[in-house]
Amino acid sequence: MKKIKNFIKYLTFIIILLPLLLLIYLFKIRIGFLGTDKIGDFTTISNSFYLEIKHKKINKYKIIWFPSHYICNIFLFKNVQKHFIIYNSFLLHYTYEFLRNRGLRKFIVDKSFVNEEKIIQNFHLTNKYKSLISFEGFEEEIKNIEEKYNITNKKVITFSVRSNYYHSNEIEKISDRNYSIESLKKSFKYLKDNNYEIFKINSEKTHNYSKELKKLFHDPILDKNNVTHSYLIDKSELFVSSPSGPVGIALMAQKPILLINFTPWHNLMYCNPYFTKNIIFKKYKDISSGKILSFKNVIEKKLYNLNYNEDLISSGINIIENTEDEIFNAIDEILFNKSIIEIDMDEKKKILSDFSEFYKNYFKVDSINIKVSDYFFKNNKTLFYL
Repeated sequence: MKKIKNFIKYLTFIIILLPLLLLIYLFKIRIGFLGTDKIGDFTTISNSFYLEIKHKKINKYKIIWFPSHYICNIFLFKNVQKHFIIYNSFLLHYTYEFLRNRGLRKFIVDKSFVNEEKIIQNFHLTNKYKSLISFEGFEEEIKNIEEKYNITNKKVITFSVRSNYYHSNEIEKISDRNYSIESLKKSFKYLKDNNYEIFKINSEKTHNYSKELKKLFHDPILDKNNVTHSYLIDKSELFVSSPSGPVGIALMAQKPILLINFTPWHNLMYCNPYFTKNIIFKKYKDISSGKILSFKNVIEKKLYNLNYNEDLISSGINIIENTEDEIFNAIDEILFNKSIIEIDMDEKKKILSDFSEFYKNYFKVDSINIKVSDYFFKNNKTLFYL
């Protein structure tokens, strides 16, 4: 039965393909693939084109979108539907594949197109227009969240963690973006002492966390429409995370972001300069010599392409997570504008400026946002030397 249905779909597509292509060509329409199955792809694509529509750089009727088979966040999808033309049609899917496979990329929109043509180019728009996210129509859900966690008029911090249990792949490898949640304990205690309510924002189950740590934060269960996580991020004063999908929700909500345990150096160029307030990086240690590699060396060796700890070890490299103090001080600098150490700001500016020039030349980009915590820079400034 399934084969018959697929055959009928394919036959229908063949019959209408020519007039459909003619329509696309004459009216300069694009077919857009909205990757709704992954929160990172979904938020990045949605936010980029929302900003262009608001800025009148594009006509929303010139791109017809189709979603993935799975929608990871119903609440955000309903928000995006208010601004995009979206149809869940196999004809759009088939047409998109037909155009992509024949190299006719000027008629399609996908993640690659957004990365190359939209993210950096639209930075200047991200703080110009109101957030795409609206909670209109979800008043009852919001009331329930406020009452459940007793957070009306309270200060909120949100974070996303990728521990060694997160996205462990089929060959049991550990992502280089994962880190131990225990390294957040000192920061959480400090935030609790300053009357913050702390919420974990991702679907990872709580594995083997210490009892002391569990008492410091809430681990909200996802509701049917996925409103909870989006609302908590929207309400928070800071979102703390390693590079991962939920960062996209914070960008959509236009909230300050601290990126910790950063490893994807080839994606540093995509860090939004308006909302990424600090970045602190994992360090790479040569196993044979015991020396920490400079970040220039890390980039030139393309270690960012080794996405799993096991592959790095096989190449003679150990990866070192951010310490409790590095994370604590990065948060303290953002929230309370504090720095516990003396630092020569002119020296910091010069070193990071030189490093930025190297980065731009290496990756062939026009601009780069490197906002590094004072504490992290003071203790690791030689890693930025060229």
